[in-house]
Amino acid sequence: MRLKLNSAFRKSAVAMAAVVVGTCTLVFATRTVVAWSAAQNGDWSRAAGLEPGNADWPCNLGVSYTILQNNPRAAIPFLETGVRLNPHNAVCWIALGDSYAQARDLANERRTLEAALRADPNDAHIALHTATIYVNSNEVERALPLYRLAIQKRPDWAAQILPSMWFHDPNAEELMAKALPSTTPPRLALLKLLVGKNESASATLVWQRIIQSKEPIESKDALFFIDSLLAQNNVGAATQAWQQLAARDADLAQRSAGGNLISNAGFERTILNGGFDWIYKPVEGIDVSVDTAEFHSGSRSLAVSFDIDNLGVTGLKQFVPVEPGAHYSFTAWIRADSIETASGPRFAFSDTRTHQIVFNSEDALGSFPWRSVSGEFNTGPGTNPLELSIIRNPANGRIRGKIWIDDLELVRNP
Repeated sequence: MRLKLNSAFRKSAVAMAAVVVGTCTLVFATRTVVAWSAAQNGDWSRAAGLEPGNADWPCNLGVSYTILQNNPRAAIPFLETGVRLNPHNAVCWIALGDSYAQARDLANERRTLEAALRADPNDAHIALHTATIYVNSNEVERALPLYRLAIQKRPDWAAQILPSMWFHDPNAEELMAKALPSTTPPRLALLKLLVGKNESASATLVWQRIIQSKEPIESKDALFFIDSLLAQNNVGAATQAWQQLAARDADLAQRSAGGNLISNAGFERTILNGGFDWIYKPVEGIDVSVDTAEFHSGSRSLAVSFDIDNLGVTGLKQFVPVEPGAHYSFTAWIRADSIETASGPRFAFSDTRTHQIVFNSEDALGSFPWRSVSGEFNTGPGTNPLELSIIRNPANGRIRGKIWIDDLELVRNP
């Protein structure tokens, strides 16, 4: 028998059903609110009892047992419930694996993380934890692609992950092929690790891969490699690396032009503080800054203010690649304001190998407008590179006042 839609019985049935549904909804909504309230107060156990189907509550309860109460064995049942209710909760899976690890149940730790990886194969945290399990079991080949996944998802992890990777597999070629994304940042992180470990051959290999890649590279992020080569007195390799970077970076290429061997000679570009650009280490009593209001040409110069006793260096220098046994000409522009001292600041070139000064300009004293200083000199049979700096020689007595420098040039004579 079919009821008509407009029958009294039908209307009553619909009304009663609405009341039942509304009551059930209210009950479930109330339980949810109470569960959330309990959770806000840290009562995960009550929240789990009120909402047994919500994976968050047993997961949080298990985490509280592991972390707050240091009781991983008590945590495990709740975490197992959590991952059963929601197999895509990476935090819960990792907490379960950690709990098994703390309970020294390595077999279940491995089982848990492998299950987590199957449930969510693209999660960086799970990949990293599983890779750690594998390398600790000497299953390096299984770990490498998981490291690659973790770094691909979280490039900022590379510096923390790489030391372990290198310890277990000290093969730069293999790590780049199997464990690192082909992007520049993780390769630079590997390069930095190798430089720190004095692994010169492997570092050179990684550098060549970076340069050969078409991936973008920020020169400032790679200067540490050139600095390391200069520290080893490997000037030829440092010069080549600088030129390779310049071929990829127009800003770096434009810092030296027209045969001028001095980089950023007019201070029109940001000081890189490394490589063959200007390097500055602050010195108390001396202030070095770019000045956009006073300049000889362009729109900037470098201002150096003094108020110090018995100090010969300003903290500013640049390594300049030259050829041994060659003849060079130097010019620069300088302005002074109230330089009070018996020995004023001057430009100097010194041999980085012998530390002997090969050229000193006249010192700046008193006040004067922009004027040119110049000179010529020969490099020694083993000179390369030169170090260009502003010094006081001799450094005796107090110095006060300010100078500006601009438009420096060093060229090799025929």
